Order: sequence, then structure tokens, then C-alpha cells
Amino acid sequence: MKLPTKLACAVAALVCLWAAMAFAAQDTTCDMPLITGEHWSNATAQEKLAFLAGMATVIELEQEVQGDTPGECKTLIHSWIKGIGDQRLVDMRAKLDQWYAANPDKRADSVVEVLWHQFVAPKLGAKQ
Repeated sequence: MKLPTKLACAVAALVCLWAAMAFAAQDTTCDMPLITGEHWSNATAQEKLAFLAGMATVIELEQEVQGDTPGECKTLIHSWIKGIGDQRLVDMRAKLDQWYAANPDKRADSVVEVLWHQFVAPKLGAKQ
């Protein structure tokens, strides 16, 4: 999942821009925008890939900082890596598209929540 530095910076900037646009469109008092299935379904294919690449970059960065033994720090990074580390971004995008299409009543669910329950939890043997 290693990204060249310039590409990682560009992707991070795109994710921030997309999140800012999504946040500006929301009527909320929350400090952090929650990207839901509604946002996902209205995003372009490139915006979706930018979001996933941004998540992958943050996960990779956190793994670098924590290393193999995060010490006393409670973290889900290794679970995320186990859950999505072998996935291609385009495949994750397609699976998310399919999931939201098959579950239109769940469009209020956050993309991160769906990723956890559809990608990570099954690989950990956790309850969905």
C-alpha cells in the first residue's frame, strides 16, 4: 500500500477537499464531517478512490508511527490492515457501491462503518 510522497500529498489534498465539500453541504454542528452512503452514492468514481486512498494513507501513516508493537496505545490499525490490506482500491469502491445499492435504507450509515463491517470484521471473526 505504499504511495509515492507526491501522490500521497495529492490524494490527501483531494480527500480533504471532498470532505470539506461534504461538510459544507451538511447541516450539522459536528466538528468532523461524517461521510455517509448518501455522500458516497453522489460522489464520482475518482472522488471515491480519493477517499479510499486517503484512508489507506492515514492507516499506513499510523502503522509507521506505531510500528509492529504499539505498546500501551489502544489501536485498531492492525485490524484495519488485516481487513483491507490485501484489497485493491477499485475493488473496495465496487464493493461499497454494490453494498449501498443493495441496502438503500442504509445510506445514512457512514462509509467507515460499512468498511469495518464488510471488510474488516469478517476477517477478524468479529460480529457484524
